[in-house]
Amino acid sequence: MQDVPFEDRRSLFNELERIDCPYARAIHIIGNRSILLILKELYLSTRPYRFNELLRILKPMSSKTLSEKLKHLEQYDLVKRSIVSDRPVSIEYSLTEKGLDLKDMLDDLSEWSRRWFPAK
Repeated sequence: MQDVPFEDRRSLFNELERIDCPYARAIHIIGNRSILLILKELYLSTRPYRFNELLRILKPMSSKTLSEKLKHLEQYDLVKRSIVSDRPVSIEYSLTEKGLDLKDMLDDLSEWSRRWFPAK
């Protein structure tokens, strides 16, 4: 967890430790529509995305929401934020090893949706 102050990380994990149920812990971290859409795009991508690329793909998500959710995912070490260049500042986002470990869950969720709620 780079760039997250130790105190913030400690409070995040103290908060998680108070949640006894593993399902509830997972939902606390990734159980948000915007977060799942971000994870899906980063998972399906063959390369890191810049903020504005993600914003364009995830319309109508606002830049504020995208920024908040990316920070949330960074705090839990699911997304890596990399500074590519200084001038102009260019930042890319990609999944970490922990984020990539969600592959089977994302695939299962997709298959479940196709099976029970097929597109018309």
